[in-house]
Amino acid sequence: MKETHQVVVSVLMSVYNEDFNWITEAVNSILNQTIKDIEFIIVNDNPQYTDLHNFLEELSTSNRCIKIILNDKNRGLAYSMNRALEIADGKYIARMDADDIALPTRFEKQIDFLEKNKDISIVGSQIKMFGKSKKFWINLSTPQEIKAKLIFKSCLAHPSVLIRTEDVKKYNLFYDESLCSTQDYDLWTRAALVTKLANIDEVLLLYRVHNKQVSSLKKKQQEDNFNEINLRYLTAIIGPLSEEESQISKYLWKYKSFNNNEEQSIFKAFILKIIEKNDVHHCINYKELYLPLINTLIKKQYKKEFSNYILLTKYLLKVGIVYHFNRKKRKSALKKHTHNRYTLYEASKSN
Repeated sequence: MKETHQVVVSVLMSVYNEDFNWITEAVNSILNQTIKDIEFIIVNDNPQYTDLHNFLEELSTSNRCIKIILNDKNRGLAYSMNRALEIADGKYIARMDADDIALPTRFEKQIDFLEKNKDISIVGSQIKMFGKSKKFWINLSTPQEIKAKLIFKSCLAHPSVLIRTEDVKKYNLFYDESLCSTQDYDLWTRAALVTKLANIDEVLLLYRVHNKQVSSLKKKQQEDNFNEINLRYLTAIIGPLSEEESQISKYLWKYKSFNNNEEQSIFKAFILKIIEKNDVHHCINYKELYLPLINTLIKKQYKKEFSNYILLTKYLLKVGIVYHFNRKKRKSALKKHTHNRYTLYEASKSN
């Protein structure tokens, strides 16, 4: 009996109302990967848009690896991704957004990384922005760094990740369809509690910045969702939170000042609780947990009043300065490396 061939990568992308030229660039960047054994599942989440439907049908006709799923109505990203996951046949799952560009060796390098690191389920990469911003999106690399940083923020770029398909099923890493934003942060926090996540220290995706993005249009809703997910993650790591701690926890990730001295005192005690609980349960490595805490304290400019200042200063002197120096070096190296690769990419497009 002839065995069924399993493709190497199933690429998942949802489209709604993106510019057709952007979609074409995104699709071509996937089709031009050095890894050719792929299936490209594109979910049309805007079935009323006839021109989009026709455009996607033309794409699928021109390339047999492209499969189109048509939602019955606008369902959102989480629902669309889960539908694509249901039919994905690849050994790995790759996320892609319809307005971004994957650099040609993205899949090759991510697959090589996962093959060499069997204990890691999800790998992302560093990001170079283009469009309305030219900045670099530099993420932490190691699983322990990421697990600690998730207390404060998301630290994997969603359209850059590659995931082991077997681990999606093993750990139930499907999208929460009750969330209409921050679905990726929810997924990373759930994954970090049961497996390991990492980022390759190299730019493998060009991330387009424009005014139509969800992050620009639904900021309030995004913050509310983020806070809810953040509380769940904190509770899983350090145990139940009091009502006061739940309210004050937003200062871990939100850039705002305290309303009064009482809030500041509660936050100090909350920070100490995180440290003490982690010392008992060893959920996160000592260094990786303390560095983000130090940075938070410095940014809020109240480190001199902190009751455990000596302990934190010790880590700032030993690790913090080195951390910031290394981050600056990484950013400089990424800029130089990416400029060279982006120049080659632009040159290949014109040929």
